[in-house]
Amino acid sequence: MAESMADVAARLLSGCMAIKPEATLLVVTDEPTREIGEALFAGGASLGAHSILMVIPPTGKHGAEPSAAVAEAMK
Repeated sequence: MAESMADVAARLLSGCMAIKPEATLLVVTDEPTREIGEALFAGGASLGAHSILMVIPPTGKHGAEPSAAVAEAMK
């Protein structure tokens, strides 16, 4: 049986990012990458993290500064 994207995301978050229960995880995604963002959100939640998913309009380029609302959520 194939692993779900959320299962793979949970392994990535725990193994590479050391996400622990009770951590806060903010996932910022846009529509073209929403499926990946949702998997990271679900993976974090399955680890017991307080997961937050923010879906933003595409910025048009990688590395663009986030909106004020996203920047505030990242604090």
